[in-house]
Amino acid sequence: MVNDRWAGRLELPKKESEEVEFELSAKDVDAIASTVCALLNSDGGRVWIGVSDDGQIDGIEDGDAVAQNLRIALQEKVTPKSLWSVHTESIDNKEVVIVEAPPGEERPYVCSGAIYRRDGSRTIAADASFIHRMIETRYRTRSRWEREPSPGIEIKDLDAKELNRTKSEIREVGRYQIEVDSDNESFLSSLGLMQSGVLTNASAILFANEVGHYLPQSRIRATVFESGKTGR
Repeated sequence: MVNDRWAGRLELPKKESEEVEFELSAKDVDAIASTVCALLNSDGGRVWIGVSDDGQIDGIEDGDAVAQNLRIALQEKVTPKSLWSVHTESIDNKEVVIVEAPPGEERPYVCSGAIYRRDGSRTIAADASFIHRMIETRYRTRSRWEREPSPGIEIKDLDAKELNRTKSEIREVGRYQIEVDSDNESFLSSLGLMQSGVLTNASAILFANEVGHYLPQSRIRATVFESGKTGR
């Protein structure tokens, strides 16, 4: 889940910060990838491409092509995989590309063999003590409920139509580097909904035909927003 400190309405920040990075173009793919790595290792954030260091929107040409090239490059350079996304937005009639990176669940993340973190508005190499704290925190933190195995549920208990609809929506959106044409086991594993061949509580909540049978204690709350993420 995206950190509340930077989630919500999508509007251009006034300046760079620990969670905001401006890039005038996408030419320096290595710099963008290292910043995404740093955001995953920190509190998450966004890289705005087509914006100058002082926050002025210059825009870029052929944003969709730039976004697709970045998706491929980030997939190759940043490990382990995470649910970052790349998409285009029109702001003041100019096109910008935005990379959204939530706080990573599998820290530390590595970019081309190096580990990075955010230091204010800068991306820097992580030192040994920072890396040690990340690893220590990861193993000390209790596993989230939704990531725990859901006993008794199998692939056959999931709603196949809902799985296919989800694959179609991911394919149409085109933001995520997820293999949607694979079998359901591989697809769920890529989303972190199946671990070591076992379905998680999250997979039951999202896709089970009779979720109350497997998780009778579960409750789902839905929020309806007045408009899209660029509005209220």
